[in-house]
Amino acid sequence: MQRRPTLLLLLALAGASAAAPLASEMLLKPADHEKLGEVVGDYWKALKESEGTNEAFEAVNDAYEKVQKRVAKDLPDGNLLAAVEDWEQILYFAYTATEVDEKGAKKGKTERVYKDKDFGDYAIAVSTPAKYSAKTGPYPLLICVPPKGKSGKEHLATDWVDPALLEGAILASPDMPTNELNWGEVGDTAGHGGIDTVLLCLRSIKQTHAVDVNRVFLAGFEEGVAPAARIAAIYPHVFAGVIGRTGDVGDLSPVNFRNLPTFFAGSGEKTTTFQTRAKEEGIENVTLNAAGTEADIWAWMQKTVRVANPTDVSLVPQHTSNERAYWLWVRGVSPNGSKIRARIDRAANTIKIESEGITTATVFFNDTLVDLSKPVKVDCNGTVSEDFIPRTLKVMLDNGLKSGDTGRVYVSSHSYDIPVVTK
Repeated sequence: MQRRPTLLLLLALAGASAAAPLASEMLLKPADHEKLGEVVGDYWKALKESEGTNEAFEAVNDAYEKVQKRVAKDLPDGNLLAAVEDWEQILYFAYTATEVDEKGAKKGKTERVYKDKDFGDYAIAVSTPAKYSAKTGPYPLLICVPPKGKSGKEHLATDWVDPALLEGAILASPDMPTNELNWGEVGDTAGHGGIDTVLLCLRSIKQTHAVDVNRVFLAGFEEGVAPAARIAAIYPHVFAGVIGRTGDVGDLSPVNFRNLPTFFAGSGEKTTTFQTRAKEEGIENVTLNAAGTEADIWAWMQKTVRVANPTDVSLVPQHTSNERAYWLWVRGVSPNGSKIRARIDRAANTIKIESEGITTATVFFNDTLVDLSKPVKVDCNGTVSEDFIPRTLKVMLDNGLKSGDTGRVYVSSHSYDIPVVTK
């Protein structure tokens, strides 16, 4: 019997190339990013090959300490690990140097059959800008879930034709499973599910193209809208935004979309209900445009960027794989229903977690979220703990490789028990 990898592993395998932070946010020079990225890439390669890892890590540590010494006066505690935006760029260079095979980026609209040892063959149609060059990237990526009865190739050929969009972004559309009922589920030994199909598409394009990880969008067309929205709800931290065209979202909670904007160009009654329920939750990022065109979608995409480190995270698990949202990972989820909301007050260096039906929350830390040069207070359903959270180079590097997302840098993590609150 063929064994399929877990969705957590598959998401990690998706890989990522990070968007370059704004120059004004950075302390290091581009040459520093490239040099550190090179040695980090060597360390990641050593980890994957299980050979020479100690020597490779020492090389990273030596290069890191030299740069840190030079810029220490501009850093909290003089610690280079506090420079989150710089590390996003360093890991971007590490990833592109070791993981991306540019030979797979063919310009124009093409189709390719990919082979995976666990998931078998899968076909993806890809539209790459005519003037595409990795040197001018990274580029936005739009993953398009086709309607029932259309292949990915047919979908891109007939439904995504706006010249500005096609020249400004990479578009990819996978062939979805034959059984439409599987589009919002994980596949099994009998065939692909919609979730693994979309994640395989994401992984494949990032392995061949210069993709901006902070501008990855998921779009559904007609019958593809509901599964696209469901997949995004399960992995909200992966996408910058969700797009629906002439379809309905289904019966979906908006809670997981607190930091995930949506744009619906033509929609049904359930989408209107989704917007209403979002507003009731204090979520104001749902856009309905009944006459919305591809040009409207492209305009929205250009001004929408992923919130990689939000200060307010809410999660209602939608699936057994739905245990992660941004910097929060939950365990001990009750099958009878659960929810969690975690809010950061950076001025007070405090995280407040309110939850039902969840026993444990693991928080991933960086200095964008809190000031790690000071103690961090975490309040879980009224039980408060206060700790110094150490920044650790190896933890950050290993997290970057395991997660496959170089746009979210974490230097430490800590798990907290969540007491049951009796009403």
